[in-house]
Amino acid sequence: EQVLPDVRHDTGRPGMCLWEILVLGVLRVGLDCEWDRLEYLADQMGDIRQMLGLSPVMVQEIEYDRQTLIHNVSLLTPPILNQINDLVVATGHEIVRKKACRILARAR
Repeated sequence: EQVLPDVRHDTGRPGMCLWEILVLGVLRVGLDCEWDRLEYLADQMGDIRQMLGLSPVMVQEIEYDRQTLIHNVSLLTPPILNQINDLVVATGHEIVRKKACRILARAR
């Protein structure tokens, strides 16, 4: 709701999809880096490009404009990342709980 208030949820924000915003937002907050460094990481680092779903060798395939990063990634604030983290952890716990119940049911 906060990242995409008036944008179609199936396409993401103009210039970036939700996954790219999430990956680059986590990098920015986790590394406490500035926009220039984030742009470099997104455009040049093969492992990060793979996380973004891009080819690590085809650097020219997609390059991120600094202003596009600022407009999109800046919407993903640390409090929003904390909310996402809470959802991921809760979902993980639910999955583990379901698997544990299945294992216990088989053991009986």
